Amino acid sequence: MALLGANIRYAKSDLHTLSISKNQIDISLEYRLLNDTVDIFNLKEKELGGIKGFASIGDLNGYGISLRYGIKSNLMIDYKHDTDSIEYLSDTMKNSRDELYLRYHLFENDFAYFNSGVSFDIGYMRNSLDDFYLKDIKAINEMIKRVLPGKDAKLLYSDGVTPFSGEPFARTKGYYSYFNHTMTKLAKDPYISITNTKDDSFFLRVLSGFNTDKKVFDMYTGYRYTKIKSTISSTDEIVRLAKTKGYDLKKILDRDENMLFLGFNYSQNIKRFIYEFNYEYDRFFRGSGLGYLNSNHIINASISYVLDKNTLLSLGGKIMYRQFNGVIPYLYNKYTQTTFDHKYGYMTFGIEYKFK
Repeated sequence: MALLGANIRYAKSDLHTLSISKNQIDISLEYRLLNDTVDIFNLKEKELGGIKGFASIGDLNGYGISLRYGIKSNLMIDYKHDTDSIEYLSDTMKNSRDELYLRYHLFENDFAYFNSGVSFDIGYMRNSLDDFYLKDIKAINEMIKRVLPGKDAKLLYSDGVTPFSGEPFARTKGYYSYFNHTMTKLAKDPYISITNTKDDSFFLRVLSGFNTDKKVFDMYTGYRYTKIKSTISSTDEIVRLAKTKGYDLKKILDRDENMLFLGFNYSQNIKRFIYEFNYEYDRFFRGSGLGYLNSNHIINASISYVLDKNTLLSLGGKIMYRQFNGVIPYLYNKYTQTTFDHKYGYMTFGIEYKFK
């Protein structure tokens, strides 16, 4: 097979039917970015420009590394690690993602003009969040409203000069809790915490494709089961004060979900450039009260340049119709689900090298 025909199958995406050759090692590095400079479709401003509170996911920067090894001519293993920092409310969330899967290429026919065979993937994936603390008073109160809907509960800050509404005097400077008509000065600055947060997924995927030397079209479908752990809480002092008034501010958000997915990947080689387009549809099956947004559409596209027989340089992007719905499963819960009705995307820059 020609040089470019050999490279086309792993230009950027790994959603191709064929496995790499025995003892081949591929390594890919990627940098991901969203800010006003690279937001060429003005997606951030259109979707999130006027959004505040819990829908206000902002800029992103991150990196990823992928290692792929050909165990046999029809069996390969793939490992990916990604770390993303995402602006959220008044702070930054840091998510780590690890994925490992084994691909078995059931059959292929090199002599058929339009047939690259059938493959099966079995894999494991984990997203994990560094403990996250909301310290902005407006964000804390918005979370309290979501956790305790309809309750007389909030936090206040006194500058020591201006009286609170309805009070004739100014209180001592500092933070106060207000639960069920009782105001108490706090000994420590308040926060809302999101801790012990991760999701573990197991998935099965079936791929089938058609190819020529210059074009590859692959289809895939599969199933994913995810178990999610997460805890929303606050400082011990606030949790205790809320409990004395019959309010529980500590919420365990552990749950599981099922997902069916299907998609296609198209690659075409024109001279020394490889153009790739991937579309995926995800359908989620969650517990009662979690069905506000049960699907997502995801598009990945890239242009890769064949630098030499072993090296590819790539520029691409990812767009999600419903933000990180299902992409980072733990982000979706009964308090945040109504904030996922926005598009979100970022650009990617990468390099891939083949050891063979």
